[in-house]
Amino acid sequence: MLHEAAELKKSLRGLRVDPAPEPAGRRAGAVLLVFMDTSDGPGLLFTKRAANLEEHPGQISFPGGAVEPEDRDFLAAALRETREEVGLASEELEVLSALPSQPVLDRWLIHPFTAWWTAPRPLAPDPVEVDHVIIATLSELRAQHQPGCWRNPDPTVCRYLISGETLWGATARITARLLDQG
Repeated sequence: MLHEAAELKKSLRGLRVDPAPEPAGRRAGAVLLVFMDTSDGPGLLFTKRAANLEEHPGQISFPGGAVEPEDRDFLAAALRETREEVGLASEELEVLSALPSQPVLDRWLIHPFTAWWTAPRPLAPDPVEVDHVIIATLSELRAQHQPGCWRNPDPTVCRYLISGETLWGATARITARLLDQG
């Protein structure tokens, strides 16, 4: 499994993404795809958003959110949001790459980044923002993957079932694009 983790880290570091233009009228957001070793191979961290949130309540997502004026860049926003939502500090992460931006309806443009969680530990998610954390293995996601589904404009086309929860929408599209990379 260490070999699989090393290969994943190498392939993520090698990704090159052309910067996307910022579409007018959209808010900028940033998310972090947090990878780690699990007993079943590399895993990816998701959150189930709290049911009382104004935006996307109860949905499965990556840690992240709106870019704030105090954030120096999109990556800083993703790291800040990850710390706030699940209590994972940037010092615990090895940032690997940026991924292609993902539009969300007509309101958001999400800037995703990948990172490796060097020493996984129990997390203490903020209950105001996060109902619970879900770790899905890459093998679990690959087994359900439909190549190219992220190209379909219907946000319900890409879907994954993880821990009894349905992953769909922008988070599923980002996941699918990543899986299409290899």
